Formats: sequence, C-alpha cells, structure tokens
Amino acid sequence: MYHIIVVIIVTVVAASPAIAQDVVRHADLTYSQAGDVELKLNLTRPAGDGPFPVVVFIHGGGWYLGNRLGYKSETQEANSRGYAAVTISYRLMTFDESQKETTTADTIFPAQIHDAKAAIRWLRANADLYHLDPDRIGVTGRSAGGHLSLLLGLTDPASDLEGAGGHPEQSSRVQAVVNVFGPTDLRACYETSSVSWIFRLFMGGTPTESAETYRIA
Repeated sequence: MYHIIVVIIVTVVAASPAIAQDVVRHADLTYSQAGDVELKLNLTRPAGDGPFPVVVFIHGGGWYLGNRLGYKSETQEANSRGYAAVTISYRLMTFDESQKETTTADTIFPAQIHDAKAAIRWLRANADLYHLDPDRIGVTGRSAGGHLSLLLGLTDPASDLEGAGGHPEQSSRVQAVVNVFGPTDLRACYETSSVSWIFRLFMGGTPTESAETYRIA
C-alpha cells in the first residue's frame, strides 16, 4: 500500500520524469542545529544534472521514537522514477517513562515542526548544490510523520511555526502532502487514546491546560 502512496506523491510533485538507473547518495548531511544537537538528513537522487523533484519522508514513532534510516524501499522507488528522496531526523521528545513526565522542555511541540520546516528551507538553499528542483518538493510520513507532513502543507511560512533553524530567506512551503494515518485532531486523540499521556507530554499539558497549542497542532 505504501508503495502506491509513493507513486501518488511523486506523480503530484512532477509529471513523467525519466526513469533513473544510477543513484547518488549523500548521508548524514547537517541541515540545522538545535542547541548541542545536530539535525541531519540523508539524500539520494538519480545521477545527472537534474534538477530533480524531491520527496521528503518523515518517520513516525509518537514524536519520541524512530529515525531517518527507514523508508529504504520507498526512497529506492522514488529514485527509480527520477526523484530525489530525503529522509530527515528531528528532535524527539524525551521523558521519564516511569513518571510520565517530560525531562527536556525543548523537545516538545513545536520543536518537531520547527525542525521539519528547517529541513525544507535547507533543501531550497542547497538546491543547486544537490541538483534539486526547489519548486517541486513533496512530503509524506506515517503516524507522527504524517502529522508533521500535514503541518508543513497547512501552515503558512509567516506563522509562528518556522523556528530559528536557519535559512530564513527560504520558504518552507511544500507542493504536495501525503499523510499516512497521522493524527489530525490531537484534542480528540487525547480524549480517546489509551496512551493519552503521550499527547499530554507532547503538547505540554491537557487540552484544557494548553488549548491554544492543541489548536495550532
């Protein structure tokens, strides 16, 4: 099923690219820094001058698990169809699981969307270097990654969700979004989920305590 979704998003991002044979790989590229934490991405693209449309894959994991090393078959599929594929890391929520309390305030929302937007701006700032098309960037993700993909598509760059991750002269807009079972109403998730404590920690409180944060997210 996810391979079908990859085909859908690459079709939206660009029309009929050439089928790629050779792939150029760039691993562990630092796109931003949050305190002492270097935020990295992996980028693969077809060999050639491009510029290649881009599909960014954002991992899930409840905003506290996961890494950018997944999506191997999906990135290969995108590359085979003539697209650059990017997987990103972002700040993960840290907490004391036994106490169900956060231990680091700067890893709760909106840190994750700040990082995702910084990654998009970095890709645009470095488009010429890596032979990317800055006007054709799509994003997709599962679960928490789907939530962040939606926020990339639905929030204006002039909003307060840009963060300070670098390249403010670049836009964080994306041209296509595919959300794969990512949450769309965190207030409802808090009220109905068996792990409501995750939403409480991620949002910095309950929907009553952090109403505006839930609205934005």
